[in-house]
Amino acid sequence: MNADQSDLLRLLQNLIRLGTIAEIKGAKARVRLGPTLTTEWLKWATRRAGSTRTWSAPTVGEQVIVLSPGGDLTHGIILPALYSQEFDAPNTSDSIHTKHYPDGAVVQYDHAAHALTATLPGGTATITADKVTSNAPSTICTSDLTVMKNLIVMQAATIHGTTALNGGVNAKADAAGGVAMAVQGTIKANEDMLAGTISRAVRNHDGHARRHRAQPDGPGPPAPVRDRHYHHADGFAHPAPPLRLRSTRTDRPALNSATQLRIYAATPTPVSVRYGTMQSSELE
Repeated sequence: MNADQSDLLRLLQNLIRLGTIAEIKGAKARVRLGPTLTTEWLKWATRRAGSTRTWSAPTVGEQVIVLSPGGDLTHGIILPALYSQEFDAPNTSDSIHTKHYPDGAVVQYDHAAHALTATLPGGTATITADKVTSNAPSTICTSDLTVMKNLIVMQAATIHGTTALNGGVNAKADAAGGVAMAVQGTIKANEDMLAGTISRAVRNHDGHARRHRAQPDGPGPPAPVRDRHYHHADGFAHPAPPLRLRSTRTDRPALNSATQLRIYAATPTPVSVRYGTMQSSELE
């Protein structure tokens, strides 16, 4: 074989060569083609490199193909990639498209099961958009969920477990009317509760809580009268002490149902309203 034939054979052998990535530097790499042969810095092919661009650089040790037009290795192009003993196939299913990363992250779609999964070993996942819409019958969050701004629920909301609200709560009935808030159970408040002008808990001079209706200016309805018994601190019911009745009139006439009374009870017992005629001798 003469020199021309040897050179032609070399060029033919260099048209398509198999090798492994020896070094990576940006969009170029060097390929080891044999024990003593390593290419110069060559471009490696990507799927898109125009206005739409993709980036997934080959890794050291990855098996590739080097295409050299005319057999000239200095103008070769690197085509990734081939499975090898060092980097074998991560999956062999006909229905799965998967991508595995060095840190253990996996993005996978199974078109037979219609299942898309993205598994991250740590770190964060960020979506930035003007609006994100999830068209799913059900969405499940298995851990904490933090909403940094307003949360708007257009239909019913069900909460299981204890709920802590750090701030005011404003409940309003819908346009059709009805109850704004219905509670089945006990409501406990460490301060006052108001319903219109009605105060739920006002402290007496002895520190006990009693019901109280805010008094409007001028004459109002008859004041309530307490029950006949009250519960003492010893746990037993005792007869209520006598009441002192004081008329809002100064001439102390005979009382009738139109006369306004203010009733002062010595106990914090619930009261009921009683109308009728009383003798003036009952007044203080």
